[in-house]
This record gives sequence, structure tokens and C-alpha cells, in this order.
Amino acid sequence: MLNIKQSLNQIFKSLALASLLVALMGAFLASPMTASAIDEACVYGMRPEQCGYVGVTVVDQQTGQTITNASVWAVHETGYIAKLDQSATPGFYSAALRPGIWKIYAEAPAYDRFETSLNLEPAEKEEVKAPLPPNSRTAPGPTSGLASTN
Repeated sequence: MLNIKQSLNQIFKSLALASLLVALMGAFLASPMTASAIDEACVYGMRPEQCGYVGVTVVDQQTGQTITNASVWAVHETGYIAKLDQSATPGFYSAALRPGIWKIYAEAPAYDRFETSLNLEPAEKEEVKAPLPPNSRTAPGPTSGLASTN
């Protein structure tokens, strides 16, 4: 009886370890990759000239000033997500991406999200201007909802 118990215990430990490894692999595969990881993925199995390039300049729609604290990412038609890196040029974000249809998103605090699509061909360079409109959602003021005391 003890031998069966020990065998079952060993099997359950092995299953638990295997489940943990599968969960960790799933979390790794589901997490967004940075543009540098995309560069590696694009280059892996492909010559660099087969990759496309996307540059996004994020600006305030009203003033035209660049926005440096934006988040810019791209979603490939396969569901692959890439976060574009900010370059040394303020408000400019870029990445080398695999060819295909991409949705480009940009957002920043106090602004509404920008969204566009593009079909990136091998060796193509796409420049996108992302004008962000000021946030259309207004926060209630400090006296909002208070009854008058008059």
C-alpha cells in the first residue's frame, strides 16, 4: 500500500511540475514583445531586407507639438503584439516588423487614442503621423454633485 502511495505521490508531483512549465510557457508566449524582440523575430529566418520598418511620430492634434510620454504599439493580423521603442528623437517611435497587415495604436495621458492600419511589405518603410486629440472625457469638478446650501 505504501508503494502505491509513493508512486501516486511521484506522479502528482510530476504532473504539477509539467503544469507549471506549460503555464510559464503560455505566459511567455502571450506577453507583448518589445521592438527589439520583434527585430530578432523578424530577422530570425528572414534576411533583414525582408522586414518592414514603421516609424510613428506622436503629436498633439491641436498644437502639433511632439508627445514624448506616449505608448505606441502595433498588432499584426496574426494577433502578434509589438511595443514600439522611443528613439532619440522626441515623440518618435519605431520598429522593424514582419510584413503583413498591422494596426498601429498610440496613446498618452490626457489624450484620446490614435489608431490606423497599414499593410507592410518587405523592405518597405512606413512613416505614420499620429495626431492625438485632447481627452474628450472630462473629469467631474470638485463641486460636482454637491447640493447648494443657499
